[in-house]
Amino acid sequence: MQEEKLIWLFSCNNKVIFGNEQILFLRKCLFFYDLKNKNAFMYKNDYLDP
Repeated sequence: MQEEKLIWLFSCNNKVIFGNEQILFLRKCLFFYDLKNKNAFMYKNDYLDP
């Protein structure tokens, strides 16, 4: 993956938060956004479990 072309998109309760520091807090509504392809993908919750 080329991180410079990817960002984290978090959507929860009509709120959108950017940045990967919030992953563990919003993992129930985590989306991965590809800037190059302009697409958002939902990530599995268990992928982010500690």
